[in-house]
Amino acid sequence: MPASFFHSFLETPIFFLTVKVRFGLPVLGDEAAHAILRTAWLRSAVRDRWFVGHYRVLPDGVSLLACPGHETRSVTAWAAGWQAAAAVRIKQVTGGHGQLWESGAPPAPVVSAAEYAARYAALLVDPVGSDHRGVFVAAGHGGRLWQLLPVDVPDSAAVVAR
Repeated sequence: MPASFFHSFLETPIFFLTVKVRFGLPVLGDEAAHAILRTAWLRSAVRDRWFVGHYRVLPDGVSLLACPGHETRSVTAWAAGWQAAAAVRIKQVTGGHGQLWESGAPPAPVVSAAEYAARYAALLVDPVGSDHRGVFVAAGHGGRLWQLLPVDVPDSAAVVAR
């Protein structure tokens, strides 16, 4: 069961982020990369007071929903921090060199629980804006680290059918 961090949209927004691997290289497809990303996000909760809710990791990218605690860094600075920490470890494991992440679209604020549910559904269907459009993506790793809303969003594809 994920830890609870109930969020008020009146205080701070939840953000939807999509980050792709440079050149679409499939370096995130194994359990080691998933564990590295989860560790970076869990550490950021303590160090940066940023909390990752639902997320999806595919071989070529990551999509997630996250929100800040009080008095913390900007979403852009936070994302750069976990990306840098994860890139060091992933490149150690894969033997890769150079820049790991592509610069992508700016993080999008989520303004309601209904939009959170819609973003989560999109995350299941088209996690990183890749060639998987329109189909449920069973490959990859996903989950939820923190429960960001007092109303739960199911951790299943059932949300897509609604």
